[in-house]
Amino acid sequence: MLIVQLLICGVAFQESTNLHPTCERLVRLFLRMLSTDRRRHFRLPVIDGCLRQTARRWTAKQLLEKVNAYLLECEEAPVTVRTIQKDLRYLQSLPHNPALIAFIDKGRERWYYYEEDDYVLELPTINADESFAFALSHAVLEQMSGFPLVKEFARLRHKMEKQLPEQQPVNADVLLFEHNPQLKGIEWLEPLFEAIRAQTVLKMVYQPYDTDALEKVIHPWWLKQFNQRWFLFGWNEEQQRLDNSPLDRIVAVSPVSIEYRANTSINPQQYFSDMVGVTRYAEDVPQQVTIRVKASRGHYIQTKPLHVSQQMLPAAIDHHLFQYQVIINKEWMSLLLSFGADLEVLEPLSLRGALQQELLSAAALYM
Repeated sequence: MLIVQLLICGVAFQESTNLHPTCERLVRLFLRMLSTDRRRHFRLPVIDGCLRQTARRWTAKQLLEKVNAYLLECEEAPVTVRTIQKDLRYLQSLPHNPALIAFIDKGRERWYYYEEDDYVLELPTINADESFAFALSHAVLEQMSGFPLVKEFARLRHKMEKQLPEQQPVNADVLLFEHNPQLKGIEWLEPLFEAIRAQTVLKMVYQPYDTDALEKVIHPWWLKQFNQRWFLFGWNEEQQRLDNSPLDRIVAVSPVSIEYRANTSINPQQYFSDMVGVTRYAEDVPQQVTIRVKASRGHYIQTKPLHVSQQMLPAAIDHHLFQYQVIINKEWMSLLLSFGADLEVLEPLSLRGALQQELLSAAALYM
């Protein structure tokens, strides 16, 4: 599941821990292929195949013809001689690879060949386990229409089919995600993701639930999912503040030709670690919240913490006490209310009073 999250959400590989070795190697390979020069993985086998023909010598232009013919089959754009020359320098720079020889003839043309007839170039390969992980990730992603990188991942797998070990079709039903393909606004996920990658400022037509539609100019920074709903966070050009827009309220977006303001002040991980959900105002700070929970539900909270700050306090046999440092927002209140009579807020009194009013209003509907 972690590898799928990495591929979908673009989580930095360096920040991940405890990856299974197979997944770790596959993620490294995948990220390498999506790098600026990701097509090198497809060019090197072609160059290697030519240089392996020891009966002849090759110029960079001749290698270029072979490489571009292969890239055309892969539906990739052709490269230039300079790219081939960089690939050859890369081969020469590899450790323990001294077998690439170049000489210059009288016409000042540089010719390349392998000096060692039995030389074997060690290129990144995918074994059967990695192939299964790759196929499973693709099968799972196919269930999630609207997610970024799905098309790119499919194209990448199509190009790699010749390098992947043969295997039986993968059944993605072994991993079932909570995903609603009919969710309104999901069609904006990919274009917004691309706008973030390209650092493109957007003019957005936004439709609140209870007022007329409005326009706002947003510098998109990141996308966040909560409770099966997606939200775009970015800098609001007019209001000069962080803006939060649920995708199901977006009517239209278009690029704006103004300088993009990159996020240099807010750490998204830290920003969301102080709260549950996505609602946070500039003046909000974490508060200490203490709750008392019946023992039968307390075990559930022990194994599935309500927030990353959860601490368990000494308590009696028939109940559990938990303490949090969390921003009090509507999502946090809804989470506490979902436990009904099994949970009681002890502090702060302001939160206790707010939940009391919510419960009294709800009870009134049944009287």
